[in-house]
Amino acid sequence: MLTAPLFALSSPFVHTCVWLQFITFSYIGAALDWPRSERQEMLQATKDFKCACERCQGPDLNRPFWCTALKGFRNSCPGLALQGADGKWACGDCGAEFGAEEIAESLVNESNMFSDLNAIQDSVADGYMPPDIFSR
Repeated sequence: MLTAPLFALSSPFVHTCVWLQFITFSYIGAALDWPRSERQEMLQATKDFKCACERCQGPDLNRPFWCTALKGFRNSCPGLALQGADGKWACGDCGAEFGAEEIAESLVNESNMFSDLNAIQDSVADGYMPPDIFSR
C-alpha cells in the first residue's frame, strides 16, 4: 500500500501554461489568461523559475494589437501584432515589425479604452444611460 503524501508525488509533474496537455501541472491557476510577461513575473516571484513551456515560447496570444501597417494606398493590414518569445512585436499576417514607441502608444490607447469603459459601466450602474448608446 502506497502511503506517500501528495506533495511528494507532485514534484515530478511538468509545469505548463497550456491546458490539457499530457500529464501537467499549472502553478498559476486563473493567471493562465494573463499576458506572458505577467505570468513570467508571477512565476519568478512565487516559484523562482522561468517557465519554458510551449505557450511561453510562442507568440503571446493574450495581448494582441491590431496591425497598423499600411499595405498600399489607405489599406491597413487586418492582422494582429503579437509579441514573440524574443520580445519583438510582429504582425502574423503581413510580417510588419513594431518598435517600442508604437507598442507603448497602443498600451496607452488600451488603458484609455478601459478607463472609458469603466466610466460607462459606473454611469450605467448609477442609473444613467448615455443617449447615444441606442443610436448604433
